[in-house]
Amino acid sequence: MINSSPVEAWDTASAIFTFAGSGGVHLWFWVMCLLCVVPLAVSLKAEKAVEKEHNGK
Repeated sequence: MINSSPVEAWDTASAIFTFAGSGGVHLWFWVMCLLCVVPLAVSLKAEKAVEKEHNGK
């Protein structure tokens, strides 16, 4: 099991980049941006609602 790697030397090792040269990189970048911004917007909206409720407005 320990010696089960098909790579026998680092000179012959290679990497496979799934989305290299395609629009997939841009797609996942914008998905990641949305996943960061949406929770911030939702929490800001919730905080403003709680602040209004606390201040009695």
